[in-house]
Amino acid sequence: MEALGRWGAPLLLTGRGGDSFQPRWLALALPGLLRGITATPSVELGVETDGFLMILRIDEDGPSAIVRTDQQPDTIFTAAPEVIIGLAVGGLTIDQALSMGDLQGDRRVLCEVFPPGRATAAAE
Repeated sequence: MEALGRWGAPLLLTGRGGDSFQPRWLALALPGLLRGITATPSVELGVETDGFLMILRIDEDGPSAIVRTDQQPDTIFTAAPEVIIGLAVGGLTIDQALSMGDLQGDRRVLCEVFPPGRATAAAE
């Protein structure tokens, strides 16, 4: 499933067009796209798209995504799925993504989750 997410997620960069898309699919795709990213101490970023909020956690073991309704992280990035995928595959810079989305909280968390200038598994 992770490989399917890595394959399909970059197709969103050109936009959804008339294709069906469920925001919860990003919970599967993002950890695969961000494979190799680690953080100590861990960081959590809320990622909200189309009214769906997931928590993307990066720790010493790498990325994971969960849907949790009992609490929200301190930092939440809200944007269209195309913008979130653009960040994950390195097709957009943090500044470009911020101009198309809304960040509540600490920009450094966004930069740790989506570090600039890295090659992604989707691009390789």
